[in-house]
Amino acid sequence: MFYNIFYRFYSFFKYTEENLTPKSLRMPQHITVFFFMILFILNIGTFVLLIKEYLRLKIVLNEIEIIAFLILVYASFYFVFIHKKKYLKIAKRYEGETKTKRVLGILLALSYIVLSIIFLVIVDYNT
Repeated sequence: MFYNIFYRFYSFFKYTEENLTPKSLRMPQHITVFFFMILFILNIGTFVLLIKEYLRLKIVLNEIEIIAFLILVYASFYFVFIHKKKYLKIAKRYEGETKTKRVLGILLALSYIVLSIIFLVIVDYNT
């Protein structure tokens, strides 16, 4: 599922960069990882807010812990999606799919974005 979502983001950013960015500056795989990482961190933030609210735990992070966490998440995403050009293998896997699967994949990616934001807003509003 995450590869499918990654591919949708990657193909969107690749298409966007082809039309807006000089060839020497294009790096849709890194932009995709960064965008995916932001959504993932929103999900982690939602989870942390839920834990704080329902388990009544006091969770305090300093700047160094937050930066270390961001580096760890980026490194994880890098090795899962970019290292040894895995993004090309992922793209090749999904490029020849049927129109129905493509539409379902796009809906999955859009749902992930929208639900990540909605859940964070709902949880944050109720805490």
